[in-house]
Amino acid sequence: MSILIYAESSDGKLKKTAFELASYAKAIAKETSEKVTALTFNVTDSSSLAKYGVDKV
Repeated sequence: MSILIYAESSDGKLKKTAFELASYAKAIAKETSEKVTALTFNVTDSSSLAKYGVDKV
């Protein structure tokens, strides 16, 4: 099972809240031995989410 987050974006770029949520989800995932999956739309580059602990986009 994994933790699912919605990474909000605007004009093709991820919002700051997406990174905050990813970090928080990773902390929970670490305690529960789960993975973090992010769902997002219309983002030109989602690879930066990996730096914040997202395992799959």
